[in-house]
Amino acid sequence: MRPFCAGLALLLACLVWIVNVTFPPAVRANPPYPAHFTYTAGQAFGFIGDESVYDGRWCQYVENFFYTRYPDRKMVFYNAGIKADTAQDALERLDTDVIERKLDYAIIQLGTWDGGLRSFDPAKARAFQLNVAELLNRLEAARIHPFLMSPALVDLRTHRERTASDPSYRFRLSNLSPDYNGVMGYYTALLGDLAMERRVRFIDAWGALTAATARERRVNPAFSLVPEGLLADAGGHAVMAVAVIDGLSPEGAEREADILLMHGTGDPAWRSKSTGGSLTQLSGSEAQVSFIWLAKSLPWAMPEEAFIGSQLAGVDARFNRERLQVIGLREGTYELWIAGELMQTYTSDQLSRGIDIHLLWKRPEYRRAQAIATLNGKRYADTVRPMRDLWQQVKEVRVNYPADDARQQQIMTQVTPKLNALRNAAREQADAIYEAAKPLARNYELRRVLTPEEQKAAAAASTLTPVAK
Repeated sequence: MRPFCAGLALLLACLVWIVNVTFPPAVRANPPYPAHFTYTAGQAFGFIGDESVYDGRWCQYVENFFYTRYPDRKMVFYNAGIKADTAQDALERLDTDVIERKLDYAIIQLGTWDGGLRSFDPAKARAFQLNVAELLNRLEAARIHPFLMSPALVDLRTHRERTASDPSYRFRLSNLSPDYNGVMGYYTALLGDLAMERRVRFIDAWGALTAATARERRVNPAFSLVPEGLLADAGGHAVMAVAVIDGLSPEGAEREADILLMHGTGDPAWRSKSTGGSLTQLSGSEAQVSFIWLAKSLPWAMPEEAFIGSQLAGVDARFNRERLQVIGLREGTYELWIAGELMQTYTSDQLSRGIDIHLLWKRPEYRRAQAIATLNGKRYADTVRPMRDLWQQVKEVRVNYPADDARQQQIMTQVTPKLNALRNAAREQADAIYEAAKPLARNYELRRVLTPEEQKAAAAASTLTPVAK
Protein backbone atom coordinates (compact mmCIF):
# COMPACT_ATOMS: atom_id res chain seq x y z
CA MET A 1 0.00 0.00 0.00
CA ARG A 2 2.83 2.39 0.83
CA PRO A 3 4.43 2.12 -2.65
CA PHE A 4 1.03 2.87 -4.16
CA CYS A 5 0.59 5.95 -1.93
CA ALA A 6 4.11 7.12 -2.70
CA GLY A 7 3.47 6.71 -6.42
CA LEU A 8 0.17 8.56 -6.15
CA ALA A 9 1.84 11.40 -4.26
CA LEU A 10 4.52 11.62 -6.95
CA LEU A 11 1.86 11.68 -9.66
CA LEU A 12 -0.05 14.46 -7.90
CA ALA A 13 3.15 16.43 -7.42
CA CYS A 14 3.86 16.16 -11.15
CA LEU A 15 0.34 17.30 -11.98
CA VAL A 16 0.69 20.32 -9.70
CA TRP A 17 4.02 21.18 -11.34
CA ILE A 18 2.47 20.93 -14.83
CA VAL A 19 -0.46 23.13 -13.84
CA ASN A 20 1.88 25.70 -12.28
CA VAL A 21 4.03 25.78 -15.42
CA THR A 22 1.01 26.00 -17.68
CA PHE A 23 -0.91 28.66 -15.74
CA PRO A 24 1.04 31.25 -13.77
CA PRO A 25 -0.50 32.29 -10.46
CA ALA A 26 -2.53 35.44 -9.97
CA VAL A 27 -3.45 35.97 -13.61
CA ARG A 28 -6.19 38.47 -14.41
CA ALA A 29 -8.84 37.44 -16.94
CA ASN A 30 -10.14 40.06 -19.36
CA PRO A 31 -13.75 40.31 -20.51
CA PRO A 32 -14.49 38.16 -23.60
CA TYR A 33 -13.26 39.86 -26.76
CA PRO A 34 -15.66 40.60 -29.63
CA ALA A 35 -15.86 38.42 -32.72
CA HIS A 36 -13.99 40.97 -34.86
CA PHE A 37 -11.14 43.36 -34.12
CA THR A 38 -12.38 46.93 -34.41
CA TYR A 39 -10.63 50.26 -34.00
CA THR A 40 -11.26 53.96 -34.45
CA ALA A 41 -9.27 56.45 -36.52
CA GLY A 42 -6.17 57.73 -34.79
CA GLN A 43 -5.59 54.73 -32.54
CA ALA A 44 -2.04 53.34 -32.26
CA PHE A 45 -0.97 49.73 -32.86
CA GLY A 46 2.41 48.36 -31.81
CA PHE A 47 4.54 45.27 -32.45
CA ILE A 48 6.76 44.05 -29.59
CA GLY A 49 9.33 41.33 -30.21
CA ASP A 50 12.75 40.12 -31.27
CA GLU A 51 14.40 39.70 -34.72
CA SER A 52 11.13 38.72 -36.34
CA VAL A 53 9.62 42.09 -35.40
CA TYR A 54 12.86 44.03 -35.97
CA ASP A 55 13.03 42.58 -39.50
CA GLY A 56 9.46 43.79 -39.65
CA ARG A 57 8.33 42.34 -42.94
CA TRP A 58 5.29 40.64 -41.45
CA CYS A 59 4.59 43.88 -39.59
CA GLN A 60 4.82 45.79 -42.88
CA TYR A 61 2.45 43.39 -44.60
CA VAL A 62 -0.06 43.72 -41.75
CA GLU A 63 0.25 47.50 -41.96
CA ASN A 64 -0.29 47.29 -45.73
CA PHE A 65 -3.49 45.39 -45.08
CA PHE A 66 -4.86 48.19 -42.91
CA TYR A 67 -3.57 50.90 -45.28
CA THR A 68 -5.41 49.40 -48.25
CA ARG A 69 -8.47 47.90 -46.55
CA TYR A 70 -9.40 50.94 -44.45
CA PRO A 71 -7.79 53.99 -46.11
CA ASP A 72 -10.24 56.43 -44.46
CA ARG A 73 -9.58 55.09 -40.94
CA LYS A 74 -5.97 55.91 -40.17
CA MET A 75 -4.08 53.87 -37.59
CA VAL A 76 -0.67 54.81 -36.21
CA PHE A 77 1.82 51.92 -36.29
CA TYR A 78 4.85 51.51 -34.04
CA ASN A 79 7.55 48.85 -34.32
CA ALA A 80 9.25 47.84 -31.05
CA GLY A 81 11.45 44.96 -32.21
CA ILE A 82 14.96 44.37 -30.85
CA LYS A 83 17.38 41.71 -32.06
CA ALA A 84 17.78 38.67 -29.79
CA ASP A 85 15.26 40.01 -27.27
CA THR A 86 13.73 37.78 -24.63
CA ALA A 87 10.55 38.44 -22.66
CA GLN A 88 12.76 39.66 -19.79
CA ASP A 89 14.50 42.12 -22.13
CA ALA A 90 11.12 43.39 -23.31
CA LEU A 91 10.04 43.98 -19.70
CA GLU A 92 13.15 46.05 -19.02
CA ARG A 93 12.50 48.42 -21.92
CA LEU A 94 8.71 48.38 -21.83
CA ASP A 95 8.13 51.75 -20.13
CA THR A 96 10.43 53.88 -22.27
CA ASP A 97 10.10 52.04 -25.59
CA VAL A 98 6.42 51.05 -25.58
CA ILE A 99 4.20 52.49 -22.87
CA GLU A 100 5.40 56.06 -23.44
CA ARG A 101 4.15 55.76 -27.02
CA LYS A 102 0.56 55.64 -25.67
CA LEU A 103 -0.45 52.67 -27.79
CA ASP A 104 -3.98 51.28 -27.88
CA TYR A 105 -3.06 47.77 -29.08
CA ALA A 106 0.12 45.69 -29.19
CA ILE A 107 1.10 42.27 -30.54
CA ILE A 108 3.77 40.43 -28.52
CA GLN A 109 5.94 37.94 -30.44
CA LEU A 110 8.71 36.51 -28.31
CA GLY A 111 10.11 33.10 -27.42
CA THR A 112 12.77 32.31 -30.02
CA TRP A 113 15.60 33.38 -27.72
CA ASP A 114 13.91 32.61 -24.39
CA GLY A 115 14.69 28.91 -24.78
CA GLY A 116 18.39 29.67 -25.16
CA LEU A 117 18.58 27.59 -28.41
CA ARG A 118 18.97 24.51 -26.19
CA SER A 119 16.85 21.46 -25.38
CA PHE A 120 13.73 21.94 -23.31
CA ASP A 121 14.42 23.42 -19.87
CA PRO A 122 11.42 23.60 -17.48
CA ALA A 123 12.96 26.54 -15.62
CA LYS A 124 13.36 28.55 -18.83
CA ALA A 125 9.80 27.71 -19.88
CA ARG A 126 8.50 28.83 -16.49
CA ALA A 127 10.50 32.08 -16.62
CA PHE A 128 9.25 32.79 -20.14
CA GLN A 129 5.64 32.23 -19.15
CA LEU A 130 5.86 34.40 -16.03
CA ASN A 131 7.58 37.19 -17.97
CA VAL A 132 4.94 37.15 -20.70
CA ALA A 133 2.22 37.21 -18.05
CA GLU A 134 3.90 40.25 -16.49
CA LEU A 135 4.07 41.91 -19.92
CA LEU A 136 0.31 41.41 -20.19
CA ASN A 137 -0.18 42.86 -16.70
CA ARG A 138 1.83 45.99 -17.41
CA LEU A 139 0.34 46.58 -20.86
CA GLU A 140 -3.18 46.23 -19.52
CA ALA A 141 -2.37 48.53 -16.59
CA ALA A 142 -1.33 51.11 -19.20
CA ARG A 143 -4.65 50.52 -21.05
CA ILE A 144 -2.89 48.87 -23.99
CA HIS A 145 -4.87 45.90 -25.29
CA PRO A 146 -2.42 43.02 -25.93
CA PHE A 147 -2.43 40.14 -28.41
CA LEU A 148 -0.16 37.11 -28.03
CA MET A 149 1.69 35.68 -31.02
CA SER A 150 3.73 32.48 -31.07
CA PRO A 151 7.38 32.36 -32.14
CA ALA A 152 8.12 31.30 -35.70
CA LEU A 153 9.01 27.82 -36.94
CA VAL A 154 12.64 26.72 -36.49
CA ASP A 155 13.60 24.80 -39.65
CA LEU A 156 16.08 22.30 -38.24
CA ARG A 157 16.58 20.43 -41.51
CA THR A 158 17.61 23.60 -43.29
CA HIS A 159 19.82 24.49 -40.31
CA ARG A 160 21.63 21.13 -40.52
CA GLU A 161 22.14 21.43 -44.27
CA ARG A 162 23.38 25.02 -44.07
CA THR A 163 25.68 24.20 -41.14
CA ALA A 164 27.28 21.37 -43.11
CA SER A 165 27.67 23.18 -46.43
CA ASP A 166 27.70 26.97 -45.95
CA PRO A 167 30.64 28.54 -44.03
CA SER A 168 28.88 31.94 -44.19
CA TYR A 169 25.72 30.64 -42.50
CA ARG A 170 24.86 33.02 -39.67
CA PHE A 171 23.87 30.38 -37.11
CA ARG A 172 26.53 27.81 -38.07
CA LEU A 173 28.22 27.98 -34.65
CA SER A 174 25.08 28.50 -32.58
CA ASN A 175 24.94 24.91 -31.20
CA LEU A 176 21.22 24.95 -31.92
CA SER A 177 19.55 22.00 -30.23
CA PRO A 178 18.23 19.33 -32.64
CA ASP A 179 14.88 19.45 -30.86
CA TYR A 180 14.57 23.25 -30.64
CA ASN A 181 11.62 23.42 -32.99
CA GLY A 182 9.82 21.17 -30.52
CA VAL A 183 10.70 23.65 -27.78
CA MET A 184 9.10 26.41 -29.87
CA GLY A 185 6.06 24.20 -30.35
CA TYR A 186 5.83 23.82 -26.56
CA TYR A 187 6.17 27.59 -26.09
CA THR A 188 3.41 28.04 -28.67
CA ALA A 189 1.15 25.80 -26.59
CA LEU A 190 2.05 27.74 -23.43
CA LEU A 191 1.15 31.03 -25.09
CA GLY A 192 -2.09 29.60 -26.46
CA ASP A 193 -3.10 28.42 -22.99
CA LEU A 194 -2.16 31.78 -21.47
CA ALA A 195 -4.16 33.61 -24.13
CA MET A 196 -7.23 31.52 -23.33
CA GLU A 197 -6.76 32.09 -19.61
CA ARG A 198 -6.38 35.84 -20.07
CA ARG A 199 -9.02 36.07 -22.83
CA VAL A 200 -6.75 37.76 -25.34
CA ARG A 201 -6.46 36.87 -28.99
CA PHE A 202 -3.79 34.35 -29.94
CA ILE A 203 -1.92 34.28 -33.26
CA ASP A 204 -0.33 30.94 -34.16
CA ALA A 205 2.58 31.82 -36.45
CA TRP A 206 4.40 28.57 -35.62
CA GLY A 207 1.41 26.47 -36.69
CA ALA A 208 0.82 28.48 -39.88
CA LEU A 209 4.46 28.17 -40.97
CA THR A 210 4.57 24.46 -40.09
CA ALA A 211 1.41 23.71 -42.09
CA ALA A 212 2.52 25.74 -45.13
CA THR A 213 5.97 24.14 -45.14
CA ALA A 214 4.54 20.62 -44.85
CA ARG A 215 2.14 21.23 -47.78
CA GLU A 216 4.83 22.56 -50.09
CA ARG A 217 7.40 19.87 -49.19
CA ARG A 218 5.07 17.23 -50.57
CA VAL A 219 6.03 18.46 -54.06
CA ASN A 220 9.33 20.20 -53.28
CA PRO A 221 11.31 18.46 -50.50
CA ALA A 222 13.94 21.24 -50.41
CA PHE A 223 11.36 23.97 -49.79
CA SER A 224 11.76 26.24 -46.77
CA LEU A 225 10.09 29.40 -45.50
CA VAL A 226 12.85 29.71 -42.90
CA PRO A 227 16.07 29.41 -44.95
CA GLU A 228 18.11 30.95 -42.12
CA GLY A 229 17.04 28.18 -39.76
CA LEU A 230 15.76 30.64 -37.13
CA LEU A 231 14.68 33.53 -39.35
CA ALA A 232 11.88 33.46 -41.91
CA ASP A 233 12.25 34.83 -45.44
CA ALA A 234 9.75 37.15 -47.15
CA GLY A 235 7.45 34.23 -47.96
CA GLY A 236 7.48 33.16 -44.33
CA HIS A 237 6.69 36.69 -43.23
CA ALA A 238 3.72 36.69 -45.64
CA VAL A 239 2.39 33.52 -44.02
CA MET A 240 2.81 35.10 -40.57
CA ALA A 241 1.04 38.28 -41.71
CA VAL A 242 -1.98 36.24 -42.84
CA ALA A 243 -1.92 34.43 -39.49
CA VAL A 244 -2.08 37.83 -37.79
CA ILE A 245 -5.09 38.93 -39.83
CA ASP A 246 -6.75 35.58 -39.16
CA GLY A 247 -6.05 35.95 -35.45
CA LEU A 248 -7.31 39.53 -35.26
CA SER A 249 -10.27 38.87 -37.58
CA PRO A 250 -10.93 42.52 -38.54
CA GLU A 251 -14.45 43.20 -39.74
CA GLY A 252 -14.64 43.01 -43.54
CA ALA A 253 -11.18 41.44 -43.81
CA GLU A 254 -12.03 39.00 -46.60
CA ARG A 255 -12.73 41.42 -49.41
CA GLU A 256 -15.35 40.32 -51.94
CA ALA A 257 -16.39 42.27 -55.03
CA ASP A 258 -18.91 40.80 -57.46
CA ILE A 259 -20.11 42.47 -60.66
CA LEU A 260 -22.99 40.96 -62.61
CA LEU A 261 -24.00 42.49 -65.97
CA MET A 262 -27.03 41.28 -67.90
CA HIS A 263 -28.04 42.22 -71.45
CA GLY A 264 -31.69 42.01 -72.42
CA THR A 265 -34.36 43.51 -74.64
CA GLY A 266 -35.67 46.08 -72.20
CA ASP A 267 -34.75 49.73 -71.75
CA PRO A 268 -32.01 50.10 -70.71
CA ALA A 269 -30.60 47.08 -72.50
CA TRP A 270 -27.89 46.51 -69.83
CA ARG A 271 -28.63 45.99 -66.15
CA SER A 272 -26.22 45.39 -63.26
CA LYS A 273 -25.92 44.04 -59.75
CA SER A 274 -22.76 44.51 -57.72
CA THR A 275 -21.23 44.23 -54.25
CA GLY A 276 -17.93 45.56 -52.89
CA GLY A 277 -17.99 48.82 -54.80
CA SER A 278 -19.95 51.30 -56.87
CA LEU A 279 -20.84 50.74 -60.54
CA THR A 280 -21.93 53.67 -62.73
CA GLN A 281 -22.24 54.73 -66.39
CA LEU A 282 -23.18 51.29 -67.66
CA SER A 283 -23.82 51.26 -71.41
CA GLY A 284 -23.22 49.17 -74.53
CA SER A 285 -24.66 46.81 -77.09
CA GLU A 286 -24.73 43.04 -77.56
CA ALA A 287 -21.12 43.19 -78.74
CA GLN A 288 -19.67 45.81 -76.39
CA VAL A 289 -20.21 46.98 -72.82
CA SER A 290 -18.50 49.58 -70.63
CA PHE A 291 -18.91 50.90 -67.09
CA ILE A 292 -17.12 52.79 -64.32
CA TRP A 293 -16.14 50.76 -61.26
CA LEU A 294 -15.02 52.22 -57.91
CA ALA A 295 -14.01 49.45 -55.49
CA LYS A 296 -14.40 50.00 -51.76
CA SER A 297 -10.71 49.32 -51.24
CA LEU A 298 -7.49 48.34 -52.96
CA PRO A 299 -6.43 44.69 -52.89
CA TRP A 300 -3.92 43.50 -50.29
CA ALA A 301 -0.70 43.11 -52.28
CA MET A 302 2.55 41.51 -51.14
CA PRO A 303 5.97 42.39 -52.57
CA GLU A 304 7.23 40.11 -55.33
CA GLU A 305 9.73 38.40 -53.02
CA ALA A 306 6.82 37.29 -50.79
CA PHE A 307 4.78 35.83 -53.66
CA ILE A 308 5.19 32.15 -52.71
CA GLY A 309 4.08 32.83 -49.15
CA SER A 310 1.06 34.85 -50.25
CA GLN A 311 0.04 32.03 -52.59
CA LEU A 312 0.44 29.37 -49.89
CA ALA A 313 -1.70 31.49 -47.55
CA GLY A 314 -4.35 32.08 -50.23
CA VAL A 315 -4.16 35.87 -50.08
CA ASP A 316 -5.76 36.61 -53.46
CA ALA A 317 -8.59 34.10 -53.21
CA ARG A 318 -9.42 35.01 -49.61
CA PHE A 319 -8.72 38.72 -49.29
CA ASN A 320 -8.78 40.11 -52.86
CA ARG A 321 -11.65 38.26 -54.49
CA GLU A 322 -13.12 40.23 -57.40
CA ARG A 323 -15.35 38.57 -59.98
CA LEU A 324 -17.01 39.78 -63.19
CA GLN A 325 -19.90 37.93 -64.83
CA VAL A 326 -21.46 39.15 -68.09
CA ILE A 327 -24.58 37.48 -69.47
CA GLY A 328 -26.13 38.14 -72.86
CA LEU A 329 -23.15 39.07 -75.00
CA ARG A 330 -23.08 38.04 -78.62
CA GLU A 331 -21.07 34.86 -79.14
CA GLY A 332 -17.40 35.46 -79.74
CA THR A 333 -14.11 36.55 -78.16
CA TYR A 334 -13.83 39.74 -76.11
CA GLU A 335 -10.98 41.96 -74.97
CA LEU A 336 -11.14 43.29 -71.42
CA TRP A 337 -9.77 46.82 -71.11
CA ILE A 338 -9.28 48.55 -67.75
CA ALA A 339 -8.35 52.23 -67.64
CA GLY A 340 -7.33 52.10 -71.29
CA GLU A 341 -5.04 49.04 -70.88
CA LEU A 342 -5.68 45.65 -72.43
CA MET A 343 -5.83 43.06 -69.66
CA GLN A 344 -6.89 39.74 -71.19
CA THR A 345 -9.16 38.12 -73.76
CA TYR A 346 -12.12 35.88 -72.89
CA THR A 347 -14.82 34.03 -74.76
CA SER A 348 -18.43 35.01 -74.28
CA ASP A 349 -18.95 31.63 -72.63
CA GLN A 350 -16.20 32.32 -70.08
CA LEU A 351 -17.69 35.72 -69.34
CA SER A 352 -21.17 34.27 -68.85
CA ARG A 353 -19.76 31.83 -66.28
CA GLY A 354 -17.70 34.55 -64.59
CA ILE A 355 -14.01 35.50 -64.56
CA ASP A 356 -11.65 36.18 -61.65
CA ILE A 357 -10.47 39.78 -61.93
CA HIS A 358 -8.24 39.32 -58.87
CA LEU A 359 -5.97 37.05 -60.93
CA LEU A 360 -5.13 39.96 -63.26
CA TRP A 361 -2.04 41.12 -61.39
CA LYS A 362 -1.26 43.81 -63.98
CA ARG A 363 -4.57 45.62 -63.42
CA PRO A 364 -4.10 49.25 -62.28
CA GLU A 365 -5.49 48.83 -58.76
CA TYR A 366 -3.24 45.86 -58.01
CA ARG A 367 -0.22 47.83 -59.23
CA ARG A 368 -1.26 50.67 -56.93
CA ALA A 369 -1.47 48.23 -54.03
CA GLN A 370 2.03 46.96 -54.85
CA ALA A 371 3.21 50.58 -54.87
CA ILE A 372 1.81 50.90 -51.33
CA ALA A 373 3.91 47.90 -50.29
CA THR A 374 6.97 49.51 -51.87
CA LEU A 375 6.33 52.82 -50.11
CA ASN A 376 5.99 51.11 -46.75
CA GLY A 377 9.17 49.14 -47.39
CA LYS A 378 10.94 52.46 -47.98
CA ARG A 379 9.39 53.84 -44.79
CA TYR A 380 10.88 50.94 -42.84
CA ALA A 381 14.29 51.39 -44.46
CA ASP A 382 14.34 55.18 -44.00
CA THR A 383 12.91 55.59 -40.52
CA VAL A 384 11.66 52.47 -38.71
CA ARG A 385 14.83 50.34 -38.74
CA PRO A 386 17.08 53.33 -37.93
CA MET A 387 14.85 53.91 -34.89
CA ARG A 388 15.20 50.29 -33.87
CA ASP A 389 18.98 50.45 -34.32
CA LEU A 390 19.07 53.34 -31.84
CA TRP A 391 17.07 51.26 -29.37
CA GLN A 392 19.55 48.43 -29.98
CA GLN A 393 22.29 50.77 -28.76
CA VAL A 394 20.26 51.46 -25.64
CA LYS A 395 19.90 47.74 -25.01
CA GLU A 396 23.64 47.13 -25.41
CA VAL A 397 24.42 49.76 -22.78
CA ARG A 398 21.82 48.29 -20.42
CA VAL A 399 23.21 44.75 -20.87
CA ASN A 400 26.88 45.73 -20.59
CA TYR A 401 26.44 48.23 -17.74
CA PRO A 402 23.39 47.00 -15.79
CA ALA A 403 24.27 48.94 -12.62
CA ASP A 404 25.46 52.14 -14.29
CA ASP A 405 22.37 54.38 -14.24
CA ALA A 406 24.37 57.41 -15.36
CA ARG A 407 25.65 55.67 -18.48
CA GLN A 408 22.15 54.41 -19.30
CA GLN A 409 20.72 57.91 -18.88
CA GLN A 410 23.46 59.30 -21.06
CA ILE A 411 22.65 57.01 -24.02
CA MET A 412 18.94 57.86 -23.70
CA THR A 413 19.79 61.57 -23.77
CA GLN A 414 21.88 61.02 -26.90
CA VAL A 415 19.31 59.03 -28.88
CA THR A 416 16.06 60.77 -27.86
CA PRO A 417 16.29 63.73 -30.30
CA LYS A 418 17.12 61.33 -33.14
CA LEU A 419 14.23 59.06 -32.19
CA ASN A 420 11.80 61.98 -32.13
CA ALA A 421 12.91 63.16 -35.58
CA LEU A 422 12.67 59.67 -37.07
CA ARG A 423 9.28 59.11 -35.44
CA ASN A 424 7.90 62.31 -36.97
CA ALA A 425 9.31 61.38 -40.38
CA ALA A 426 7.76 57.92 -40.14
CA ARG A 427 4.35 59.41 -39.37
CA GLU A 428 4.58 61.78 -42.34
CA GLN A 429 5.43 58.85 -44.60
CA ALA A 430 2.49 56.88 -43.22
CA ASP A 431 0.12 59.79 -43.93
CA ALA A 432 1.33 59.86 -47.54
CA ILE A 433 0.78 56.08 -47.80
CA TYR A 434 -2.78 56.41 -46.54
CA GLU A 435 -3.47 59.10 -49.13
CA ALA A 436 -2.08 56.91 -51.92
CA ALA A 437 -4.14 53.94 -50.71
CA LYS A 438 -7.52 55.43 -51.61
CA PRO A 439 -9.12 53.54 -54.54
CA LEU A 440 -9.80 55.30 -57.84
CA ALA A 441 -12.72 54.88 -60.23
CA ARG A 442 -11.66 52.89 -63.30
CA ASN A 443 -13.26 52.49 -66.71
CA TYR A 444 -13.95 48.87 -67.69
CA GLU A 445 -14.77 47.90 -71.26
CA LEU A 446 -15.41 44.62 -73.09
CA ARG A 447 -14.96 44.78 -76.87
CA ARG A 448 -15.83 41.96 -79.21
CA VAL A 449 -12.98 40.85 -81.47
CA LEU A 450 -13.97 40.35 -85.09
CA THR A 451 -13.48 36.85 -86.49
CA PRO A 452 -11.16 36.49 -89.53
CA GLU A 453 -14.23 36.23 -91.79
CA GLU A 454 -15.74 39.35 -90.23
CA GLN A 455 -12.46 41.19 -90.62
CA LYS A 456 -12.31 40.29 -94.34
CA ALA A 457 -15.90 41.39 -94.84
CA ALA A 458 -15.25 44.67 -93.03
CA ALA A 459 -12.11 45.28 -95.11
CA ALA A 460 -13.97 44.56 -98.34
CA ALA A 461 -16.80 46.88 -97.36
CA SER A 462 -14.36 49.70 -96.62
CA THR A 463 -12.82 49.45 -100.13
CA LEU A 464 -16.13 49.65 -102.05
CA THR A 465 -16.50 52.90 -103.99
CA PRO A 466 -19.98 54.39 -104.03
CA VAL A 467 -21.47 54.67 -107.59
CA ALA A 468 -22.59 58.21 -108.53
CA LYS A 469 -26.24 58.51 -109.55
